[in-house]
Amino acid sequence: MRRLILDCLRYWVQTLHVDGFRFDLASVLARDELGQPMRDPPTLWEIESDPVLASTKIIAEAWDGGRAVPGGHFHRTTAGPEWERALPR
Repeated sequence: MRRLILDCLRYWVQTLHVDGFRFDLASVLARDELGQPMRDPPTLWEIESDPVLASTKIIAEAWDGGRAVPGGHFHRTTAGPEWERALPR
């Protein structure tokens, strides 16, 4: 699934010239197969380190129905701010 997400994001950036993404319920990207929060979510790190995606704007709605990620405390990478505080890079 992670590869599909990254391939789709790359396609949208390279082919459709999308310059950023907004993820609703972004907290799912920070959970494992059992729904538990991960310390270092691989999908977020791969987006951040990908040569095509690293310069895109990432806006994350950090609300988490499981309450593992309270608003204002979404997993911090340099990928981007949460939705409520989204600023251009």
